[in-house]
Amino acid sequence: MTSYKEEIDPLLEEEEEIEESSFLKLVKILVVFIILGGLIFISGLREYYFLSRTPPGARQPVMESLISEENIELPLKIFLIRENDNGTIRKKENIPNLIENASNIWNQADISFKIIEKKEKDFSPREVSLLKEGNFQSLTLKENKINIILISSLESLNGVAYPSRNAIILPDYTSGYDFRVLGHEIGHILGLGHVENNRYLMSQAAQGNLLSLEEVKKAREIAYEKFRKEK
Repeated sequence: MTSYKEEIDPLLEEEEEIEESSFLKLVKILVVFIILGGLIFISGLREYYFLSRTPPGARQPVMESLISEENIELPLKIFLIRENDNGTIRKKENIPNLIENASNIWNQADISFKIIEKKEKDFSPREVSLLKEGNFQSLTLKENKINIILISSLESLNGVAYPSRNAIILPDYTSGYDFRVLGHEIGHILGLGHVENNRYLMSQAAQGNLLSLEEVKKAREIAYEKFRKEK
C-alpha cells in the first residue's frame, strides 16, 4: 500500500519545478527587456522618445540681474548645417528668438548675445560625422566670437561645447528647451562646470535656468578675457 507521504512528495516536487520554471521565465523576460533597453539607447531610438524640438512659442522671461553691472555683449557667429534633406530644419528667421531666450537667462550675469554673422553650409554625411567628432576643418571659426553650429541631431546628446575653439554644437532635438541647452553650453565656453542642482543652468541635464553669484563672477571674468577685443 502506498503511504500518503509517498503520494504527496511527487506532487510537491512537481510544484517546486513549476515555481522554479516560472522564476526562470521571469528572469529571462527581465534580461530580454534590459538588452532591448540597451539596444534602443544605442540605436538612437532614445532620441525619438526622449528628445524633441522646442515649441516655436516657448519663451524665457528675462531673469533678474544678480550684480547690476555693465552689460557684456558677446558676439556670435551662427552656422546652419544642411545635410542634403537631413540637415537642421531651423530657419534663419527663427534664430534671433533662440538667441534672445538664451540672453534672457544670462541677464543674471549682465551678459547678452548679439548675432554678428549667419552662414548656411551644405555638408555631406561624411562632413557631418567629422563635425560631430569635433573636426571643424570644413568651417571657418572665429576666435573672438562664440561659434554656434546648428545641426539636425547629436544622437543622444543635448549639445556639446569646445571651449578651446569657442564652438558649440546644438541639435534640433533636445531633452529640454533648446535655449536652455544653448545657455548651458555657453556656460562651458565661459569656464563653468556642471553642478548637481537641477534648478541651475549648469546641471548636467540643462533643465534649470539659475546661475549662482560665483558662476556669474567667473563667467564675466572669462567673457571679458576671451572677447575683450570686441569691446
